[in-house]
Amino acid sequence: MTVPLPPAHFTGDDIETDYTFTFPFFNSTDVKVYFYQEYGPSLEFEGWLESPTTFGPLTNWTLDAATKTITFTTAPGPTNVIGMTADELGYNIRIARVTNIYDIASTFSGSTPIIGTDVNTNFEQILYAIQDINAQYISGATQGATGPTGDTGATGAQGIAGTTGATGAAGAQGVAGATGSAGSTGSTGSTGPTGTQGVTGVTGAQGVQGAQGVTGAQGPAGSSLTIQGSLGVVGPPVGSGSTTGETWIDSANDAFVWDGAAWDNIGPLVGPTGATGAQGVQGIQGATGVTGAAGPTGATGATGATGASTVDALTDTVITTPVANHFLVFDGSDWVNKSLADTKTILGI
Repeated sequence: MTVPLPPAHFTGDDIETDYTFTFPFFNSTDVKVYFYQEYGPSLEFEGWLESPTTFGPLTNWTLDAATKTITFTTAPGPTNVIGMTADELGYNIRIARVTNIYDIASTFSGSTPIIGTDVNTNFEQILYAIQDINAQYISGATQGATGPTGDTGATGAQGIAGTTGATGAAGAQGVAGATGSAGSTGSTGSTGPTGTQGVTGVTGAQGVQGAQGVTGAQGPAGSSLTIQGSLGVVGPPVGSGSTTGETWIDSANDAFVWDGAAWDNIGPLVGPTGATGAQGVQGIQGATGVTGAAGPTGATGATGATGASTVDALTDTVITTPVANHFLVFDGSDWVNKSLADTKTILGI
């Protein structure tokens, strides 16, 4: 009879929590679980690491011996298990068996009978242990992780210097220097005064107003309205009216009347029209007055004199031997040129 051999391999996907294997075992403590993951201070190592039953809340597991099923508290996978990757075959979960060889299942003494099942049990224990060692050797189930890289070896002897390379091509010509800045522009002379505006012509006399036309006949009386009050905003009112004829005056003095289905804007409300007086005889319309002639255009004012082109030429300046860094300051009667110190004295600084 062919007996399934350990170990069993699976690929955790962060979804499945139950993993069932087929190989037999003596004790539940002989069943071991390994994860393929990166580890070390900087995750510089990679290999199969044992995950005990109570290693941590994300990797705790239990064994149902009857169904040979491992159940994890949290579904293992690259997301839920820190550093979990996969071996060259794509597996990241390994369920193996490590049979206890230190406690023999059955012992015999000179006065006790040898029972066949006990002998078979002892041989099965040895067989399982041999199978476990063989599986460990072939699959690396309990093989230790790769150790850290050894120290770098000594530097080898200096090689022979190569021949000198050819001279590189001449570099490109440097960029030309920037052009010097242009000299400052002289100050612009003052604008001459604007000429006087011409006189406006006389407005013609207004024509005589015509007589008022005949007043029209009074319209029919409107339907009864019930004024409820005024609105603080432009209508219509919000919602429906309660009765036909309900009326509200909005902020624009327009009246909104509920006709039973909608609000009608009937415009501003006015009081009742008084009785119409007897119509008088229409007067003769007066003739339209003659439009007055347009006044003559005023004469163009004389062109102002050309403004001074230098500061000294102004009428209210007195310039005396100007030098660099002089300031133009008003001394109470004229604008004069002064040094910085004199300017501070005049300004009281």
